[in-house]
Amino acid sequence: MTERSLEALAVRAKAGDREALEALVAAIRHDVYNLAVRMLWHPHDAEDATQEILLRIVTKLATFRGDSAFRTWSFRVATNQLLNVRRSRAEREAPTFERFGKDVETGLSDPAAGPADDPQQALLVEEVKLEWTTAMLLCLSREERLAYILGDIFELQSEEAARALGIRPPAFRKRLSRARERLRAFMRAHCGLVNPSAACSCERRVLVGSTRPAKIEAARATIDAIALVDERFRHATMQAVDVTEIAPTMPMTEYAILEGARSRARTLIEQRSAAGDAESRLAIGLEGGLDPLPGHRDRYVLKTWAAVTDGRRWGFGAGGAIVLPERITHEVLNGRELGDVIDDVARTSVRGTRGAWGVLTLDLIGRQDSFKSAIVAALAPFYNPALYQADVAR
Repeated sequence: MTERSLEALAVRAKAGDREALEALVAAIRHDVYNLAVRMLWHPHDAEDATQEILLRIVTKLATFRGDSAFRTWSFRVATNQLLNVRRSRAEREAPTFERFGKDVETGLSDPAAGPADDPQQALLVEEVKLEWTTAMLLCLSREERLAYILGDIFELQSEEAARALGIRPPAFRKRLSRARERLRAFMRAHCGLVNPSAACSCERRVLVGSTRPAKIEAARATIDAIALVDERFRHATMQAVDVTEIAPTMPMTEYAILEGARSRARTLIEQRSAAGDAESRLAIGLEGGLDPLPGHRDRYVLKTWAAVTDGRRWGFGAGGAIVLPERITHEVLNGRELGDVIDDVARTSVRGTRGAWGVLTLDLIGRQDSFKSAIVAALAPFYNPALYQADVAR
């Protein structure tokens, strides 16, 4: 539901419209629960917290003045509750990073559970990775955990996330940076997916050069679809790797978009090779940007490119293309980031939800759709090798 629709429901609910109030609560319940379960981990604790938060939102609805987006205001109510709620059962058992690291090293002495191509072992690997992620988040303080969830999982802009937490944007950015660095330091020391020399190593196959949820989920959905025609992809696992240090600023030509995707994929492979990791794997790089519309001065097209490599062969594919409205193009050409402009148009942060594609097409095409079609095309040499057998790295 769009932010404008939420605000309209809020106005009606404040005026005593019971149906509007029920619709409003139903519309935000999913976001509230997702925040609660990532904070508290245990589903029952998260459900209890969700009910309490929704009750507070209803009772405090009269205080909503429209100074911020309604979803942001709801997150503010939710974060106040989650920061003060009694510790969940998972939090009471949560280790520190130091204790967790020792537990990981101790657990590595256990015998291997089974061959990597065993379906039950593949399921176990996914469960272990999920528990790892949860445990790492629980090692953070509640303040750091909330900053990380809002900033890197929900992908809220720093201004919006700061309002949700009741702090100033610089303070939020500092808190998020501290949480990121603590997580990265732990993974560099213990996770073989980030540091191949680390002792702990999950089954590995597909690397994605981004930590953006939309890109990761698009890659996962694509691999699942390809597995229907190529069983080699059936038990593939996904690993997101942060390569933002080599990511370009907004690419403004199709060549720059393609090179951005190629650079992401190449960096993933080179990092593993430099660390002595020779295991066969695929690396996916995704990049979006703008390209001049042929024959139309000052008009630009939003495009997506994907690049895939195993270190020897390459595959490339493009997603959809859509012409930007002139007023959006004008602001981007004047130096504003496209994401910021789209957020202004939508009147809320859409980077982690609808994205530019959703806003421009009224959600007929989602942000993942463009990524998925690009990845499907780029992977063609790998799941349809008979037609691409002569293609090598260039």
